[in-house]
Amino acid sequence: MKTLTETLQDIATTTRDRAIVRARFVQKEISILRERLGEGRGGEQSAALLASYDRELTRLCQIPGVLSALLAEMAIVEPTE
Repeated sequence: MKTLTETLQDIATTTRDRAIVRARFVQKEISILRERLGEGRGGEQSAALLASYDRELTRLCQIPGVLSALLAEMAIVEPTE
């Protein structure tokens, strides 16, 4: 069975759309790894993977439209009460 990311990649029709889907996935993984490292879990492998994901996200954000899509998503925050 395909993951949500793989399914979204399949239906994305342009390089930009595929890059946005991948960037969102990488962004989520970076958050998970940073949290894990912040808690003192993970070690060297997690740190190396985090560095790899950081480089990949930087590369993906070079594609026109990817960074603006990520920023737009971050700007839409539901208020919590």
